[in-house]
Amino acid sequence: MAFTRPKAAQIDFDATNISDSLIRINSSETGANANDIGIVFERGSHTNAALIFDESTDTFRFISTTHSGAGSTSDINISAHHALHVGGLTINTAYTFPTSDGSANQFLQTDGSGALSFATVTSSFTLAADSGSNDSFSTGQTLTIAGGTGIDTTVSDNNISIAIDSTVATLTGSQTLTNKTLTNPTINAFSGTGNGSITGTLSIVTTTTDDSLLITTTEDSSSAAPVLTLKRNSSSVADADYLGQIKFKGENDADQEVIYAKITGKILDASDGTEDGIIEFAHKKGGSNVITSRFRSDSYQLLNGTQLSVDGTSTFNGVTVNSSQTINMGSNRITTVADPTSAQDAATKAYVDSEIAGSSGDSVFSSDADFDAVTATATVTEDLSVVTSSATSSLDLGTISVQGIVTSTAIVDANVTTAKIADDAVTTAKIPDDAVTTAKIPDDAITSVKLSGLTNSSSGVVSADGDGTFSVSAGGSGLSNVVEDTTPQLGGDLASNGNNIAMADNDEIRVGSGNDIVIKWDATDGHITALGTLNIDGADGHEMAKFVDGGAVELYHNDVKKVETTSGGLSVTGSILPEANGTRDLGSASLRWQNIYTSDLNLNNGVGNYTVVEGEEDLFLYNNKSGKVFKFALIEVDPSEATPKIEDL
Repeated sequence: MAFTRPKAAQIDFDATNISDSLIRINSSETGANANDIGIVFERGSHTNAALIFDESTDTFRFISTTHSGAGSTSDINISAHHALHVGGLTINTAYTFPTSDGSANQFLQTDGSGALSFATVTSSFTLAADSGSNDSFSTGQTLTIAGGTGIDTTVSDNNISIAIDSTVATLTGSQTLTNKTLTNPTINAFSGTGNGSITGTLSIVTTTTDDSLLITTTEDSSSAAPVLTLKRNSSSVADADYLGQIKFKGENDADQEVIYAKITGKILDASDGTEDGIIEFAHKKGGSNVITSRFRSDSYQLLNGTQLSVDGTSTFNGVTVNSSQTINMGSNRITTVADPTSAQDAATKAYVDSEIAGSSGDSVFSSDADFDAVTATATVTEDLSVVTSSATSSLDLGTISVQGIVTSTAIVDANVTTAKIADDAVTTAKIPDDAVTTAKIPDDAITSVKLSGLTNSSSGVVSADGDGTFSVSAGGSGLSNVVEDTTPQLGGDLASNGNNIAMADNDEIRVGSGNDIVIKWDATDGHITALGTLNIDGADGHEMAKFVDGGAVELYHNDVKKVETTSGGLSVTGSILPEANGTRDLGSASLRWQNIYTSDLNLNNGVGNYTVVEGEEDLFLYNNKSGKVFKFALIEVDPSEATPKIEDL
């Protein structure tokens, strides 16, 4: 209980005993306290003493002060600090001080668990070095630190300085090193004469585009110099062993180190007396390291799709193409080709033109081989006859542009049948749009006589017999309804014409190239399945609703989202209103909301108009009609006595 105003019955005026267990000082403070707080002890003619909490430093102090204790002040003057005598002192439950003083020249030591005690300084200790025997040093003796080779020592003002002398090379000096081993050295420049060797990796780092490594020789003969040698001294030499390698490294746009190209030496044949070598080139290709060429002792090979591009005229003394490979001329010509002398020789345009122009009478081709020497643009001015060995033989003519007229006398009934024209023989790729026109097929080329059996009929189906003759009959095995067409296609809009489109249970209406929206009835429920987000829009383009696969359901009013489901429940933009005053409830007697979070709580039933406002420690009630403000009288009780209890909330 806070002590604010003791009753007379609580005070023993002889001994000034207070029955309360707690005393509350500065109880009227409600904001940020700025004054020192404490108790002042009046000492008459002596300087007063005080136990205060210093607000400016957030510390408790035992002080002497000239302050009388009357009134309040933000900063009580401090004349001196008083000593504190206790039987034992524990600080933050971490350190426990001894209860009595120690001996002279002792010091405090800890046992590692927070208990402090006095201990005596050891009179001697051991000196140890990297080499030699250890030595004992006692209190009162003089410790001498002697220098060595290249090291000087000086003592001044209780400071010992250790420095290297002129025999040791510094960063700013120079020194000749003979038979010295440097571990992980950083060398800014090389100069000197004689031979040297480096074991390990030599890293040369520069910040300019000048020469990073310059090797110069002053030898003036015709021999090669300077010479850079990459030697692999292997104890188990074998064919295909790799030798020295030069790597070209850089970085990609993700700041990663990448090897973009390599030049590598390689053993082709390690046999004594018949040795052969290879220079191999590799490049980064499509993100992977690929060997692109090998310069062998007997050939130069382009590998893994590497092509040869020549800018200008080149002379090749024999070119051999491996099996199943081709030479792509890139739409360029091959010139100066000799006339063919064997069946597998290539022929020039001039040779083929002369062969066709030199023929007399009809041009006869009895096999596919007869067309080999004719180019795609050749012109045959005579009659074209196709001679086959039997009635069932066929000849693949490819794509032929016929400049004449196709008539019934040119195409005999027995010459064109389904057996002689394969399914893929006549396609749009082989017959261009302008290949068959009215100018090339006259009116009398296709007549009712030539399409026997295909006559007008009031109703029926179109059917074909085995030899390609079409007929129309009232019955027959032709296509008589849409059901028999398993792949129907529309040439325009599908109109219901006042009828319904009937869908059976589990039949689907599919929209999109990947069945992106599917509508069906499964005999129990209706389903609309959408791949992604299902949008429902008005005819004028306004958004009405969105259904996100695995996510939210959103409802819109005039293109503005008002309701959205979330992982935590429901999010509403705007107000939730009943259709009329006093018609709807928020919750019920059996289903109640757990917590209601509001700013100020407005109560307005049409008669009264109040607002409940929360203060930091009080509740206020505002009468919005009269302007009066009321404060709730709250009585503090023990939380355990509250109903329901706080721990049950």
